[in-house]
Amino acid sequence: PIASASLMVLILGLMASCPIAFGFVGSAKGKAGDNDGLERGRPLPTPRALRVVRAVGASWGTCLLALSYHEYGCWPMVAFTMQSWALMTVRYFLGMIDVYDEGCSSLTGWRRAVSRLNEALRFPCLVQNSITVIVWWLVLVPIIWIQYCTDANRRAGFYNFNMSFNLLNFHLFNLPLAAVDHLLCPRRLLPSDLWLAVAFATAYVLFYLSHLDPQGIHLYIFLSPRTKLLFMSLASIVACYVGLHRVWDKAAQLALEYRSRALEIEPAVARA
Repeated sequence: PIASASLMVLILGLMASCPIAFGFVGSAKGKAGDNDGLERGRPLPTPRALRVVRAVGASWGTCLLALSYHEYGCWPMVAFTMQSWALMTVRYFLGMIDVYDEGCSSLTGWRRAVSRLNEALRFPCLVQNSITVIVWWLVLVPIIWIQYCTDANRRAGFYNFNMSFNLLNFHLFNLPLAAVDHLLCPRRLLPSDLWLAVAFATAYVLFYLSHLDPQGIHLYIFLSPRTKLLFMSLASIVACYVGLHRVWDKAAQLALEYRSRALEIEPAVARA
């Protein structure tokens, strides 16, 4: 009952806030927006350099997914961590074919669809990989260390597992990889970005409680429907999303201000 009530509150909250969130799409924070209100600053690197960065990110993400599939099969993809990594990889691929950052501000057809999807995934990609790092290192690792690592052999085994190449990529390096594209091609975040991210999270919680937990796949103890703390867990997750929305919005603001100062300096340097 607690799980059902918690999910119902979350879903009703999304439904009620949807018109409000997307009503702000046409009025981005800060300067007047373009690209239908989704203002992107001029990329910090050149378009060619940005394309190279995105190609490297897409290739790296794909290689790690292929390596995981080769070693473990498809089952790791049920984890929030792996879905966050896959989302980041998809966004890098979309960025490679998004011509908006090359100066094509008037987009139509499939190019417009690619650009819109790329921007729609911006904050979900950022927040999911942020949550992965926060939850793994600050919540799950301490719990596993205290409850499971009761002797030297278990501690050594968990340490080696945690420091493995795959785990470091999926649980640590994923965050800077997700942040790179956001900061190199910055945009102030909108309420709709937060709404989409919470909708993604709600979809995963529904998947977890309806499919994984009934099959005995208990990846996240704080999402257990057998505890009265589930409502608090979901409320804490939403609060983290709100806080991270502000953090990454501020990061974009600083990146845009840095770019503006650089553009002001360029003519003076050229005249000198």
